[in-house]
Amino acid sequence: MSINTGDDSFVGDSTDRTPVLSERPSHPPTSVFQEIEELPHDKKGRVRLTFALIGVATLMPWNIFITATDYWMYKFRDVNESHVDHPRVNKTELQTFFTSYLSMSSNIPFLLMLILNAIWGQKVVEHVRTLIGLTAITIIFIFTTIFVEVDTDDFQLTFFRLTLTSVVVMSCFSAIFQGSIVSIASIFPSRNMHFYATGQSAAGLYAVFAQILSLSGQFGPTTTALYYFVSADVLLIATLTAYFWLVKSEYYRYYLDRSKDERERRQAAGEIEESGLNLVSSWNTFLAVKWHALTILLVNWMTISVFPPLTVLVVPKHPNVDIWSGRFFIPITSFLMFCLADFVGRFISRHVPLSVRKPKLLLALAGLRWFFVPFLMLCNAHPRSLLPVVFESEWMFVFLVTAIGLTNGYLYIMAMINGPEFVPNELRSQTGFILVLFLGFGVALGSITSNFILRLL
Repeated sequence: MSINTGDDSFVGDSTDRTPVLSERPSHPPTSVFQEIEELPHDKKGRVRLTFALIGVATLMPWNIFITATDYWMYKFRDVNESHVDHPRVNKTELQTFFTSYLSMSSNIPFLLMLILNAIWGQKVVEHVRTLIGLTAITIIFIFTTIFVEVDTDDFQLTFFRLTLTSVVVMSCFSAIFQGSIVSIASIFPSRNMHFYATGQSAAGLYAVFAQILSLSGQFGPTTTALYYFVSADVLLIATLTAYFWLVKSEYYRYYLDRSKDERERRQAAGEIEESGLNLVSSWNTFLAVKWHALTILLVNWMTISVFPPLTVLVVPKHPNVDIWSGRFFIPITSFLMFCLADFVGRFISRHVPLSVRKPKLLLALAGLRWFFVPFLMLCNAHPRSLLPVVFESEWMFVFLVTAIGLTNGYLYIMAMINGPEFVPNELRSQTGFILVLFLGFGVALGSITSNFILRLL
């Protein structure tokens, strides 16, 4: 079997995801119009909306954890201090490094489980793996919610370790969930992948708005976090319900059966290897989408290196003067601006897409994003002991966060959507998994890099 690995390999319409001509079956249907008429319709866009909801669920736990800064600052505060509700330059060690350790606890196990899933995951069908992953995430997150109202002042370090342990376990199931659902989404028309990826961005917006609404109620940090975490629990349960509907829909069964039939036919003809982990087949598929995979790696590596471990440490020039410079500063300038820009970037990609013929340009743009890092390190982030503060004004910080978010959303979704266009239908599931694997490499590298960046401040 040949897979086009050239840079100018336009292999199909972005909507219908038609395979290259040479990859089509040698026995075409009796009537093309008959085949078109038999295609199921996504009535009222329910399948697309379900993929969007699933996209929200994939990143909801992560976004809730990273945006609940007020809650974590309270949990890991110096219990001998009385003023804990405003930005401070002098933070405890647990407060300073919690987000970085959280990032490593989430992303490194995510990558390792993706690799294990590639080796042994094929023994369980994809929709079952998806269901197991989503169910486990929901249960663990409910467990996390229970601890919100528990007084942990007497065992802060134990709670710190317990929280990170729960994140490790949840990330392992998240890898199973995401690796499986992206493999499934890759065999559907590309608009479904676009809705899935947009849903991931919407997860950030949901978390930020929920956080801001909770903080605006003037409740204490634990009460605020309780409302915040419970809202995520409800959404995860709703996603589970929607997924049960999806797997029973005619639209879902049609595309899943079509992909399975194509693979079985080509296996019988000796055109491709038997299903399962095949290094030669996986390598050939990687070569076809290498620029997209490397783009996803670079984009996530750079983003996770600074967001949120570094961005949550930035304080306003004149802290606690008004609402803007008080408890809403980080939620608005760091999380809201990034998530909103990321969402806009993904929306723009739908209407102003980068040509599928230019995968190297995607990679080059992803590399250029690293120039944002040193500028962000020179913003007013504390504590610091090595580098000076050059950009004390918060507006420079807002500009950098917005630029990082915009480019993150645009480049990530372009790579995710264009990548599967370079392979035939029966390999798109494998392609989706490869792209998620490189996402895992990117976030793992970003988590490690973030710790070094904080120590260079």
